[in-house]
Amino acid sequence: MPPTKPVDASLTPEDDAEDLTSRTDQRRERKASEEQLMQLGEALVGLSERHLARLGLPESVLAVVKETQRIPTSSARNRALRFVRAALRGEDIDAIMRKLGRTGKPMAKPRR
Repeated sequence: MPPTKPVDASLTPEDDAEDLTSRTDQRRERKASEEQLMQLGEALVGLSERHLARLGLPESVLAVVKETQRIPTSSARNRALRFVRAALRGEDIDAIMRKLGRTGKPMAKPRR
């Protein structure tokens, strides 16, 4: 008879469900999250100074967005949008999206 592992009483059913998430599912979730950040970043960069001020964004995000708005060429702007995404990663995205919705400027539809 093969030896059995002792049962860990601290594990909950949620832990088991988390363990069943495949790498593909995790990658899909990360890509969806990054796509959402990209759309939000593009929407923020497209806003006027007045709309940005009404959002009450953290100073670090606001500085990166304003710097990106100053960049005229598309390739450099795309690189700068990556910095906007990075700045947004630590922020409450849902709260920013709700504020953005209240300004009357809807987010752009996803590009396909």
